[in-house]
Amino acid sequence: MPFTIPPATRAVGTADPPGDMNNASVSLTVLAAGNVQNSAYAGGADPSGAADSTAAIQAALTAARSAGGGTVTVPPGTYVISAPLRVGSGTALQLAPGTTVTLAAGSNCNAVQSWAVQANRRVLDLVANATTTVTSATAAFTSADAAAPNNKIRIYYADGTYQDTTIASVTNGTTAVLAVAAAKSGTGLFAAIGAGRDTNIRLTGGTWARPSPNNPASAAAHQIRFRHVDVLEVGPVYGTQADGRYLVSLGDVSQFYVHDVVPASTVSDTLHINGPAAGGVIHRVINPAPGDDLVGLTCGELGTYADVMGNITDIEVDNVVVPIAPASSPVVVKILAGQSTTGGLYTIDRITARGVRSAITSDYAVNIADDPSSGAYTTSGIWGKITLEDVSNTNPASAYPPVNVIGATSVADLEANGLYTANPAANLLVVQASGGGHTGSFITRFKTDAPPGRIVVNSGSSIRSWYNTYSVTPRTQYAMAYGDGSSIQATAPDAGPLDMTGAVSLEMWIVPQSPQAAFWTPFSKNGQYWFEGDGGGLLKLAFSVQKTAVAYQAMIPTALQAGRMYYIAGTYIPSTSVNTYVNGQLLASNTTSIPATIDTSTNAVYLLNRQGFSRYFAGQIADARIWNGALTGADITLHNTDPGNLITASAALLARWKCDEGTGTTLGDSSGNGGNATLSAASWNGPYTPFLIQPQLSTGASHTVDDVITTLQKIGLVHQ
Repeated sequence: MPFTIPPATRAVGTADPPGDMNNASVSLTVLAAGNVQNSAYAGGADPSGAADSTAAIQAALTAARSAGGGTVTVPPGTYVISAPLRVGSGTALQLAPGTTVTLAAGSNCNAVQSWAVQANRRVLDLVANATTTVTSATAAFTSADAAAPNNKIRIYYADGTYQDTTIASVTNGTTAVLAVAAAKSGTGLFAAIGAGRDTNIRLTGGTWARPSPNNPASAAAHQIRFRHVDVLEVGPVYGTQADGRYLVSLGDVSQFYVHDVVPASTVSDTLHINGPAAGGVIHRVINPAPGDDLVGLTCGELGTYADVMGNITDIEVDNVVVPIAPASSPVVVKILAGQSTTGGLYTIDRITARGVRSAITSDYAVNIADDPSSGAYTTSGIWGKITLEDVSNTNPASAYPPVNVIGATSVADLEANGLYTANPAANLLVVQASGGGHTGSFITRFKTDAPPGRIVVNSGSSIRSWYNTYSVTPRTQYAMAYGDGSSIQATAPDAGPLDMTGAVSLEMWIVPQSPQAAFWTPFSKNGQYWFEGDGGGLLKLAFSVQKTAVAYQAMIPTALQAGRMYYIAGTYIPSTSVNTYVNGQLLASNTTSIPATIDTSTNAVYLLNRQGFSRYFAGQIADARIWNGALTGADITLHNTDPGNLITASAALLARWKCDEGTGTTLGDSSGNGGNATLSAASWNGPYTPFLIQPQLSTGASHTVDDVITTLQKIGLVHQ
C-alpha cells in the first residue's frame, strides 16, 4: 500500500542537532533524562521507566505534525505514559526492538491514538433531508461547530457514500446549517465534526503494555485507537493486557494495512475494525490467549464503545491464527453487520478471509452473525459477498465446525472453500438460529467444495441456491501417516548401517496439526540424531545430534504454522556444523564446538515420537529418509523443488519410509534395506487434510491445491 512520509526524523533519547523546528527536512529529538535539553521541549523521556515520558514523546510527535510530517523513533527501553500519544498526519511513530510503552495504572485512556480522535467528535443520529439543514435527536451541536477550523463535517450515508462539507451556522443543540446541502436523505446517520481527518499515519514496533486498573466504560479502554484516518499502517506491534478492551481498534478508516500483530495475551479482541471502514488488508494476527475474538469486523458496536459506526467494505484478512487452545472461547474472525440508532441497516460487503487457523475447543474459526446480546447496534444488517478460503479448526477435541452462520443473518453471496477440521466427526459449516433473540439465517447464493454431508442447515434457516463443486471435481486423496500427539508412533528396528557416528542427514515432509505444549518429535534415533520441536506452542523445529550425552542442535528462529505442509531436512557435518533446513532454505546452523563424531547407539528408529521421552508428534508425515553422509545445500534445494528426487553424490540412502500405505500398521522401507516400521495403531489421514488447502511449500509463497497434488505425486505417494 502506498505510504508517503517526509524525510524528517525525530528521535527519542538521542542527541539533538541544531535546526529549524518548522523545517520538515531536519532531525528533531526528545532527549533522555539527564541529557542536554533542547529548549523546544519540556522534560525528557526516561527509558528506565522511572519517570513519566508522555510529554517528551508527545513533544516530538507534535513537532513532526507541525512540520508537515516525519518519523518519531523511540530507542530501546521502558517508557511510562499517562495520557494518549497523539499521532498526526504524515507521521510515523517507530519503536525500536526491545522498546516497551506502559500505560500507567489508573490512566484510563488509550495508549496511542490518531490526532483526529480528540480533534473530532461523533454524531450517531444525524438526520439529513437533502437540504442545508441537518438535525439530531440528541444535543449534538455547539456554537463552536460553526467556527473554522473546527467546522468540518463528514456525513456517511446508508449506501456507503460520504460527503465532506462545513457547518455554516448552529441554530441550537439539535439543528445546524451546512454550507452545502446534504447530498442525500437519511436518518440515524454517522457523522464526524471537528478539525478534519488525518492521513498517512504509521505505527510500528514495540510492546504496548496495559496494567490494571485501566478499563473505562468507553472507547478510551482500547490500547491502540485510530479514528478518522485515510492511509494507515499498523504493525508489527506486540502487547500485553491486564485490563481494558481491544488491543488495536480502528474505525472510520480507509486504505489501511494492519500486519504482524502478535501479543502474548489480550483481555478482549486483538484487532477490531468498526465501520465505516473501506479498503483494508489484515495480515498475520496471532494470539495464543485472546480474551475474545482475534479479529472482529463489526459495522455497529456495543453501545458503551460506539464512537463510530458504518458500512465495512473491501477487506482482506489473511493468516490469522489462535495456535493453542486458550482458556476462553473466542472466535478467530467475527463478521457482524448491524444497524444505526434509528434501525437503518449497515452493510458489510466484499470481505475475504483466508488462512484462518483455530485451535479453540468451544467456538468457531469464522462466525458470520448478528449479535443481539451486545445491543441493537450489532443486530441485523446486510451481508453482501463473503469469501472464505483455507479455514480450519486444528483441535481434534473440538466439535465445532470451522464456519458458522447464525442469527438473523441473510448473506447474499457466500463462498467457502478449503474447510477443514481435525475432528472427523465434526461438520464443516452450519447455518442456524440459536437462542439469545436469534431468528433463522439465510444464504441466497452458496458455493463450496466441501462434501454436502458436512454442511448442516438447521430448522428455520435455509440455503436458497447451492453450487457444490465437491461431486463435480473431487480432490485426489493421498495417504499420510497420522500422529495424534499422545500415543501413536512407528518404530523400525536398529540396523548396523543406521548406527552412524559420522556425517548424517534426515529428511521428511510434515504437516503439524497444532502447536503443542510439550516437546514433540516427528523423526528420531534416540541417542544419535533426531528432529524435535520445542514446547510452549510455538512450533519451532531443531535438528540435533548427540555426543557423550550432550545434544548439539540447530533451532530455527521462527515458528512453523499449523496446517501447513513443510519439507524439513537436517545435516550433521563432523567438526563443522549441525544444520536445519525448512522448505529448502537453511534456517539454523550451529557451528559451536561441533564434535568430530556422534555417539553410537542400538536404539530403534522412531517416527511420530522419541524413544523414552513421550514426545509424540500431532500431525502427518510422509517420505522420511535417513542418509549416510551430509546432503549439500544444493541437494536439499533439489529435493524440495523436485519432491521424490533422490539424486545426490554426497550421501547414500539408508532408509526411506514413504508412509503411503493408507491402511494397516506397516510402513514399508523402500530403500531396499528392509527396515520396515510398525505403527502402534492404524492411523491415516481423512479425506480432507490441511495440506490440500493452499499450503506453503516455500518461504513466502502460497501454492494451489494442484501444486500440492503435484508435489505428492513426485514424492510417489499413492492416492486412495
